[in-house]
Amino acid sequence: MKLLMEQWRGYLEEVEDFPDITNSQEEIQKNLDYFYKEFSPTRGKRQDLGSWKNYNDYNLVVFNTADGKHFYVVDGEDRAKAYVAISPFKDGWAIGNVRNAADDFKVSEFYEWLIDKFGTLYSDKSQTDDGRKIWDHIPHIEVPTKDGGTRKKSVGGDT
Repeated sequence: MKLLMEQWRGYLEEVEDFPDITNSQEEIQKNLDYFYKEFSPTRGKRQDLGSWKNYNDYNLVVFNTADGKHFYVVDGEDRAKAYVAISPFKDGWAIGNVRNAADDFKVSEFYEWLIDKFGTLYSDKSQTDDGRKIWDHIPHIEVPTKDGGTRKKSVGGDT
């Protein structure tokens, strides 16, 4: 019985998995087009943040919404190539939605930029396999949640 309870507790403490949204780059791009052109503009005001890091062809755009921020990495034709939504959580921000259609863009680098900018970044309570892979490239710790699960947490250089 004790072993059963220990295994059950381990199960409860894991970040919940859910299937990847799509594996097709075409479907991901369609999803990005919808979020960038239709969804986010109805939720908040667009703000251009300039060029994105060392990627000469990409710019960064954010929509500040009532529930958080929707960040986009867009190409020279103003087409979204990556999307990361964050919302306030505890002492920092939590990742929500993530999409990436750019072959030469690493979302983990964007997470690191968010950590530098906002200090503390948490994973969502549910993740896809691709979401877990992003966190594999970022120093983090597992922190318990009130519901008995865990989230990944990264604090600007301190994890």
